[in-house]
Amino acid sequence: KMHHHTMWTHEAKTSVPEGYTVPAVWPGSTQPRDEALLEVKKGSHELQLYSLGTPDGITVTILLEELSETHGIEYDAWRQSASPTLVDTSVEPSIRVVEPGHILKYVAEKHQAFLPAELRARTECFNWLFWITAAKIDLGDGFGHFYAYADVKVEYAVNRYTMETKRLLDILDKHLAGKTWVCGEEYSIADMAIWPWIMSL
Repeated sequence: KMHHHTMWTHEAKTSVPEGYTVPAVWPGSTQPRDEALLEVKKGSHELQLYSLGTPDGITVTILLEELSETHGIEYDAWRQSASPTLVDTSVEPSIRVVEPGHILKYVAEKHQAFLPAELRARTECFNWLFWITAAKIDLGDGFGHFYAYADVKVEYAVNRYTMETKRLLDILDKHLAGKTWVCGEEYSIADMAIWPWIMSL
């Protein structure tokens, strides 16, 4: 027996105000992560950071500066790519690491620093590292963009991401009650990842 189905269709409606033309490509400062491009700029130290002074870039810089102070590990930094890329030249061929959360995890694990050794504490550290990895989309691309940078102010978007930002801050505030650091009494990469985003609000 044949069954006939009616295809549901939806007439898309735009929320863009009348008279506003959406660019074919949204402007941005992100550059390609092509390895050949990164190899053009290389210093003498084992770690090469390609980044800008965005919250994402600051998170990685905090860790590298801390390692410089505590472990004598030096790095070279280049102004390139809003989303940071790290190249580890201590191995052959070099290892390329992208995204701030991954960079923090890679470097901390490699040097056994700013990362709890005990399984439960380490897992909690990663819980909060990946929490901010997800939350920053609402904090930056959502609230930050629509509140401060959008060419057109969309009330719904501002209200929606303002409420979400308040919810995320409430989660963090309640978690930090009675604690010195995000993961208890130990300063970790979770703190380094979260702090720049909170301070940028």
